[in-house]
Amino acid sequence: MLSRLRGVLSGTGRLRPIVRAGLTVGLIGAAVTYPLAAISGIGVKAGSELYQSLPSEMKVLPPAQTTYVYASDGKTPLTMFYDEHRKYTPISGISENIQRAIVASEDGRFYDHRGVDAKGIARAFVANQTAGAVSQGASTLTMQYVRMALRDGAKTPSEVMAATEQTTGRKIREMRLAVRVEQELSKTEILERYLNVAYFGHRAYGIFAASQIFFSKPPSELDVAEAATLAGLVKAPSAFDPAGADPSAATDRRNYVIDRMTEMGYVTAEVAEKTKATPIALHVTEPPNDCVSVAAEINDWGFFCDFLKNWWLEQPAFGATPAERLDKLRRGGYRIVSSLDPNIQAIAMKQVTGKERIGSSYALGEVVVQPGTGRV
Repeated sequence: MLSRLRGVLSGTGRLRPIVRAGLTVGLIGAAVTYPLAAISGIGVKAGSELYQSLPSEMKVLPPAQTTYVYASDGKTPLTMFYDEHRKYTPISGISENIQRAIVASEDGRFYDHRGVDAKGIARAFVANQTAGAVSQGASTLTMQYVRMALRDGAKTPSEVMAATEQTTGRKIREMRLAVRVEQELSKTEILERYLNVAYFGHRAYGIFAASQIFFSKPPSELDVAEAATLAGLVKAPSAFDPAGADPSAATDRRNYVIDRMTEMGYVTAEVAEKTKATPIALHVTEPPNDCVSVAAEINDWGFFCDFLKNWWLEQPAFGATPAERLDKLRRGGYRIVSSLDPNIQAIAMKQVTGKERIGSSYALGEVVVQPGTGRV
């Protein structure tokens, strides 16, 4: 038996890489089970030592969120500030369709593994060895979340590189942290966090922004077709962009996700075929950002917006430097209710434009005083 095995390993043809991959996977499977030790090219002892030397705790920083600015009524929007357009949404506010679509698309065994999927690793190894290139990934949804959390929490370019580089060490670190995350969070909590940090393209970070930008609706209202379209984006947002000139790749990807949802029992075959037969129907929205994006119908509010922004940059409470304060404004997820009264502003605008047309070389100002208090 031993001599026969040696013959297979030393032989040529397609069987040789598959068998070698299988033996390597055996090491991985054992390592994943206890403890996570070795992957391609690393011996069990060396892999175990590397694994044990890696951090088992992950410091998760709150993801960047959009700051919303309103008029004094707390309802009328003025503008938004963001580097990454995101609004954290609890799982209760996210359609079950997108939850199922993400699982079907990215990690069909999500509810079966504990952070690392040994079967998935084995399948990917065999497929990649047979293809002679990377044709399948082995990252679970939890491992993907770990990678995104490390990337978003990075403070330096080197930390970003360490979180995303294609190396054995990074993969093993992801595995160890994924196992720890699964010990501390429920599957529902992991899925909620994943959906709020994933990037969907078009500056949409998280499912709230993606739903708003591509379909102009909250994530709680996504139907099967819309959910499958968005779930298909996280793998390669640019390649599968449904808003691009040619939506065929996005349609194929959406239909793949629907097929996976059907295989997992999330949708019926009848619903799947009917949904796949329809073209992708987008309702794209471009969210405003900063004072230059104040809506045309309230363009006269732009000066107030600039005043508010400049005031913010002068406040030590928001950071030690203007740069830190601007970063807080763009990433802090604040809800700012300003002192601008839409009704008074409209009256003032009517009075001023009654004297001089918009674009006039004369600048007219108006001071408004509140009766009884003298408040300006």
